[in-house]
Amino acid sequence: MDLSRIDLNLLLVLDALVEEKNLARAATRLGIPQATMSAQLARLRKLVGDPVLVRNQGKMVPTARGWELHAAVRKVLAQVQDTLAPPTPFDPATSRNTFTIGATDYAEFALLPALVSKLGEIAPGVRVAVRSLVGEQPLKDLENGRVDLVVGELSEIPAGLKKLQLFGERPVAVIRKGHPKVTSKTTALLPQHIDALSFVQVVPRGGVPPPLSDVLRDAGFDTHVALKVPSFLVAPMVVAQTDHAAVLPERVARHFAKLLPIKVLELPLRLDGPPLLLVWRGGEEPASISWLRNVVAQAGKALAD
Repeated sequence: MDLSRIDLNLLLVLDALVEEKNLARAATRLGIPQATMSAQLARLRKLVGDPVLVRNQGKMVPTARGWELHAAVRKVLAQVQDTLAPPTPFDPATSRNTFTIGATDYAEFALLPALVSKLGEIAPGVRVAVRSLVGEQPLKDLENGRVDLVVGELSEIPAGLKKLQLFGERPVAVIRKGHPKVTSKTTALLPQHIDALSFVQVVPRGGVPPPLSDVLRDAGFDTHVALKVPSFLVAPMVVAQTDHAAVLPERVARHFAKLLPIKVLELPLRLDGPPLLLVWRGGEEPASISWLRNVVAQAGKALAD
């Protein structure tokens, strides 16, 4: 059924007619002439294929279909009233909102624990749903309103969106302990090491390399890529069980070095990894989104300090 061709005022007509069970009283209730109400009833009957109201012993009574429609229409009208009612002030302490955040796997790893901990302190009823950023247009969900905020290492931000840099992180290398081509005393990769090693490269699902890949390509690392994996969290697992090396954000590398038999090495040249950005829609925004954005920014600042 094409709603654009339906007069939704007929919902009000049906509600008034079934409750009043009288054409004149229903017309008075809606503030329209009785003749207009009669015409509206005729249109309603044609629309639903049912008399809606019939005369019985001198009174107008709803048909079975009329009662069914009335019950459904009351729910719809109540929902419309709730939707259009003035908003109540946003209160984080009592809110039960669920927010959706688009994030890269690195953002999930680096930021989410601190963010969830902060929310537990100041807004225990708030929930967060995370949507992974994949594909060629990682900010499309934000522009379309499917996510409330985006956090990630993003190289290009479309016009109309706003961004805030949360923190940056330098890349480091990881190899397994006891690697046959790198001595145990080595603390930094040398050019001869790079030439002798094969690397695991992170290419997220969707096929678009993160900005760190651009940094490594410019430094010549991409000539030795033997394996591509979809996550920064997969690469350390592969490195721990093979002779492959990987270049990872330092926070990821040092975390997994505590859990796996891998070793963190400095790179032979100073590289700056892409910063973690918080991105949101420009223009006016609900108070709840402004609040969440500030909480994310605070969590990011705490990690940067």
